[in-house]
Amino acid sequence: MNNYPARASAIILSWLGVGLASCNQSAPGSERATAPPVAADTTARPLAPAPALAPDTINWMAPQRDPAGPADTTLLIDGRRYRLLLTAEPDSSRPLLALWKHGTRTDTSRGIDAHYRIVLRDAAGKLVLDKQLRKPAFYAAASKDVVIEGVPRRPQLLAYAPAWQALVFAFDFWLEGSDVGEQCVLMLGLNGQVLELSNSNTYGGGGSDCMPRFSPKGQAMLTCNKLLLSGRKPISLLKPKADLVLASFLSDTTLLTIYAYGENHYEYGPDSLVESMYFEEPPQMRNVPNAFVLNLRGKPIARFRYNGYTDELGYYVRHHYLPQTNTYYLLDEERGLRLLNKRQPTSPQEIRFRQMRRFTTPQRPREVQFRLQGTEVSFDFYVNQDHPEQIRYRKVSRE
Repeated sequence: MNNYPARASAIILSWLGVGLASCNQSAPGSERATAPPVAADTTARPLAPAPALAPDTINWMAPQRDPAGPADTTLLIDGRRYRLLLTAEPDSSRPLLALWKHGTRTDTSRGIDAHYRIVLRDAAGKLVLDKQLRKPAFYAAASKDVVIEGVPRRPQLLAYAPAWQALVFAFDFWLEGSDVGEQCVLMLGLNGQVLELSNSNTYGGGGSDCMPRFSPKGQAMLTCNKLLLSGRKPISLLKPKADLVLASFLSDTTLLTIYAYGENHYEYGPDSLVESMYFEEPPQMRNVPNAFVLNLRGKPIARFRYNGYTDELGYYVRHHYLPQTNTYYLLDEERGLRLLNKRQPTSPQEIRFRQMRRFTTPQRPREVQFRLQGTEVSFDFYVNQDHPEQIRYRKVSRE
C-alpha cells in the first residue's frame, strides 16, 4: 500500500464478492457482511421478524450495501435475537490537526472529531455491549489525513463471527467532494475488546478488487489486506513494492491473490506540490508470476502470470464464475481466459483466443453462455459444460 498521504491522491485525481451472510448462517471477482457458516454460492434466507423488535433490515446477499450502514437492525447470535444500534456523529468541539512535510513545504490537514457508538441489546432490552470510538482510534489503521478530514459515516455491520465471538464492522472515511477514501475493518468481541483493527482497502487509486468477507463455511475471514483465522496470527497479504490487485476466496480452503509489481513515482513542482504520479513496473518483474492460489495458512499451492486487470480509480479483474463447470474464468483481453477450477485450483489453465473457435449459430445443447465486458468491446463465451476448456467466443459491442 502506498504510504504517501492520501491528500496527494486527491490533488491528482481532485472480489471475486459482497457478501458475507446473515448471522448464524454460513457465509463474489466481478460481484462485490455474512455471518458464517453459509453454503457457497447460495442465497441467505431472511430472518423471521421478532414480535417485539423491528424486522431484519439487511439484505446480506445484495450486490451493494448502503454505504452508511443501517442505524437499527436485529440479528441472531448463537440462536438468540439481538438489537444493534449504530451511530456516527461529528463533534465540532474537538478540532483535529495534522502536519505533513513535502520538501520545504508544510501541508496541513484540518477536521473535526467524530463520535462512533456501537450498542448491542438482547431481546429483553438488556445492554450487552456499548462501545464508543473517536477518530484518533483509527490513526494506526488508515491515513491520518483521510481520517481527520473524512466525513463521519455509520459503521457497516459485516457479520457476527462465531469462531471469534465477535461482531465485524467496516468503517469508511471519504474526503468530501472527491473519490479518495479508505476503509478499515474492526472486529469487536462481545466483551468490548478490539480483536482486530486494520486497513482493508483504499479508494481513488491503487485499491484492490476486494470486499471484506468470510470464507464460505466461516472458518476464515478476508479483510482484503489480511487473512484472519481464529487462534492464529493474522496473515498479511501485502507484498513489498507491489499493489494488491485482487483478493478473493475460491472455495472453503483456498483463495486467490493477484499483484501489480512496482511503485508509485511522484513529480513535484517548484512549490513542492505533487504535479503528477505514475506507477512503474520494473522490467525484470514483467514475466514473474503475480497470481497465487493460497491455502488457509497462506501457502501458495499454485502460481501463474496474469496481466488482464485494469486500474482506473482502483484495480479491477473481469471474471465470471460458472456453476455448471465449477470454474472461474478470468479475462485477459490480449490473451484469452484463465481458468481456475474450484475443486482443483492447483492446476490453473490458460485458454488463448487462438485456441478458441469463433462462435457461429446455433448454440450447442451443452454450451453455457456468459458475457464479460472489456475496455473497448465485450466478449460472449460459450463453454461446453462437459469440457470447460472447450470454448467458443465472439466480440460484441460494449454495453
